[in-house]
Amino acid sequence: MKFIRLFMGELRRIIANPIYVAMTVLIALCYYFSGYEEVLTVRHSGWDGVPWADVLYFFTMTQQFGFFTSISVIACAVVTSFSFIEDFECRYSNFIISRCSKDGYIAAKFLAVSFAGGLLLAGGIFAYIMMLRVEFPLIAENSIALSNYMNMIDNAFLAIALQNDNYIMYFATYVLFAFLFGALWSSVGLAMSTVINNKFVAAFTPYILLHLNTLLFHGTKFKVETIFRANYSFGNFESSLIYGIGFFTILIIICGVWFRSGAIRRIKN
Repeated sequence: MKFIRLFMGELRRIIANPIYVAMTVLIALCYYFSGYEEVLTVRHSGWDGVPWADVLYFFTMTQQFGFFTSISVIACAVVTSFSFIEDFECRYSNFIISRCSKDGYIAAKFLAVSFAGGLLLAGGIFAYIMMLRVEFPLIAENSIALSNYMNMIDNAFLAIALQNDNYIMYFATYVLFAFLFGALWSSVGLAMSTVINNKFVAAFTPYILLHLNTLLFHGTKFKVETIFRANYSFGNFESSLIYGIGFFTILIIICGVWFRSGAIRRIKN
């Protein structure tokens, strides 16, 4: 019970931060304005001219070709990497540890940061989908995006959900992957903050690591962006989904071990 109160307290501190709210709004707006010119074109043409316009089309375009991924990594890291450094500088961590334990504080901090980072990104994407849904159907009768996905079914496992008319599962899986992607980079930023005692450098490091991962694992199923965008397939929906969830979970656990090691070292010093 004490741990749950500690976790909820840490989570409230992060979510109540105005920067957290601003980053969530920023993510939704970055998504929206990545495809805003296309939205304007549809508005000016009227529905008779573009009967294929739907949420799937705009979402796919911004998810696959927008500048969103890099910004989302920085947004998650900015909110969360500050957390431990600020606790350490104002000795808030010592106060909490005196009331529970080192491991209790470290576990609550890590879980709260990971959850908040995931919620930030998933919340931003969900808000974007809802913004589009106000004007467009999820899937139009003459959907171009749906036709394109059917041609990618061997390389994008979410096409299987669309093929089975399970449109909600398609978007729900993207939101889930966004949560895990945000949790991962928040965890990386938090772990880096135990090594680098500079909030801004710690926040920017995940951005560098994202691009390093892209260079090292381009064209493989170990590239983080590939998993986030669900541009892979193992032949069936269930196996592909389990792989994606497992991939992110293992990396988050590694970050948790890294954070615990660094936090204990900093607290002892």
